[in-house]
Amino acid sequence: MHSLLVINGVDFPTPEGSYDVKYSAVTNEYEGENGEKTVEIIRENVAAISVSYNGMTEEQLNDLHAVLTTVCTVVFYKKGVKTTAKMKLSDVSTPKKYYKHGLSVWGMSFNLEEL
Repeated sequence: MHSLLVINGVDFPTPEGSYDVKYSAVTNEYEGENGEKTVEIIRENVAAISVSYNGMTEEQLNDLHAVLTTVCTVVFYKKGVKTTAKMKLSDVSTPKKYYKHGLSVWGMSFNLEEL
């Protein structure tokens, strides 16, 4: 079995919430003096990953959250090929989902964008 996501050397569990990889192109668009638009493709297949976990213990949350940095080294499958890339972390959220009788259940979500 392989890990879908390895961040800064730590295997993250398979998200039971959502795991979505989107691809985009970085382009430069300009209009010439004759009115003709030109689009230059700078980079194609730039990956953006959205991850969410629905429930984990406070200890699991703290262990995984401690691994996250602003710029992460991420191993993931990019169009079926295992890839290592530097990615920017954003939109980290850690909502409490449940608390009763001393038991806390937490969620966590974040986004990663390939640099």
